[in-house]
Amino acid sequence: MNPSRPLATALLQRRGLDDDIAGKLRSEILNGELVPGARLTELELAAYWNVSQGTIRAALKRLQHEGLVESRPRRGTFVTALSESDVIEIYTLRDALEGLAARRASTRVSDDGRRAFERILRSMRDAVSSGNRRKMRELDFQFHRAIIEMSRHSRLIDAYTRLEVQTRLFLNMTDHFHHDLDGLLAMHEPIALAILAGDAESAYSLASHHSERDGERLAETIFENPT
Repeated sequence: MNPSRPLATALLQRRGLDDDIAGKLRSEILNGELVPGARLTELELAAYWNVSQGTIRAALKRLQHEGLVESRPRRGTFVTALSESDVIEIYTLRDALEGLAARRASTRVSDDGRRAFERILRSMRDAVSSGNRRKMRELDFQFHRAIIEMSRHSRLIDAYTRLEVQTRLFLNMTDHFHHDLDGLLAMHEPIALAILAGDAESAYSLASHHSERDGERLAETIFENPT
């Protein structure tokens, strides 16, 4: 019998639990249950989920790496409150990555990619018809992820994946701008059509400026009266 096997099994179980708790915290942050600036106490979270403080600490480290929480010296760990520069960096980097991805995707459209776009756009139209803003927000995220995957650029996909959670946080923050679901649909359809038509430059131009308006409006709305 390998004496290290029980230890290895325990480590795997521990990592699985760390992942599970990180996932729960991530969902609560992205769903708005844990608001920006909220203090996260290891002892309280450990008691709430009946796990060790070590598990909570590991989960928080993971979320800190993702940019969802921040550690403040001698104060504790808090849900990240995006600054104006954070917002600008997220939307400009997102646009840069998606512009490149759209250009590459337009020359690499597969039957699976075409069907994915058709399915997402069809679901978007249904969400517009029913006025389902929450569904539209999720489809928005799926739409852009589909473009990234269609680029078949492994390093681009890796970079976008690291930005992905903050991108979702950004999309949640801009959600209240989108009362006009028809307008939101109209922002996405031309990108899909350009990619499917193989029009690389139009796809790049449309995708690389897609988030700019929301980012600017968000920064103006939230940070126009700094305290």
